[in-house]
This record gives sequence, structure tokens and C-alpha cells, in this order.
Amino acid sequence: MFNFVVMERKLRGYQRNAMTELYVCEVLPQACTLALLEGLEKVYLVPGRQQLTGFPRSGW
Repeated sequence: MFNFVVMERKLRGYQRNAMTELYVCEVLPQACTLALLEGLEKVYLVPGRQQLTGFPRSGW
């Protein structure tokens, strides 16, 4: 999803600005990402897939 939103820029500016929350695994977004997503109000840092129970250990 990150590639779709940030790297490939498939969304228009008003669509990116409508995103108010972002959930990321293990690493906070860099300043350039935050500048691109101007409407962000909260960024949640969640454990990576390897640390969560119920997720496959490999094949992702």
C-alpha cells in the first residue's frame, strides 16, 4: 500500500490529504512522506508481522 500511495503517487492530492491516520510497521515515516501526506493527524507504530501472533512467519 505504501508504494501505491507514496512511491507511485496513484492518488490525487485531495485524496492523499483525506488520510488522517497511518499505521506503519516498526519504522516511522520520514519527513518527505509526512510532507506528501499533509492531512495526517496521527501515525501509529505497530509491531512487525514477525512479532504478531496469527501471521505467517514466511511467504509474505
